[in-house]
Amino acid sequence: MHSSLYDKRYRCLFCGQEFTNKKPRASSIRQIRRDPDFCGHYQGENPYFYEVAVCPPLRLCLYSRFHPCKEGEQGKDRKRVYKKIRHKDYTGVRTLEDALKVFKLALLCGNLNQERKGILARLCL
Repeated sequence: MHSSLYDKRYRCLFCGQEFTNKKPRASSIRQIRRDPDFCGHYQGENPYFYEVAVCPPLRLCLYSRFHPCKEGEQGKDRKRVYKKIRHKDYTGVRTLEDALKVFKLALLCGNLNQERKGILARLCL
């Protein structure tokens, strides 16, 4: 078990259930260098890998800037798309490949929930 990570509790914006995901401890984050485009490189766990939480039952992403789920006509489209998402447990330690998949999933969830373009753009950085 990685002692640099702890379990943070979340409430899903889509189903309302509580769940936990890993987050890096602030004391364990060590930036070793920064690129000219302000991309940070870290020793140990990269905090950016854990910015998006994934609700295990629904496999949906929760980003701190997302708004509660909107109901209505797009709810049917969301349910249809969410059923196609393959299940993988992203609640533990994440690799770069896992983090990329989680951010892509967050972008999909944000689009389906009609989040503001600025919020979606931040997910693409």
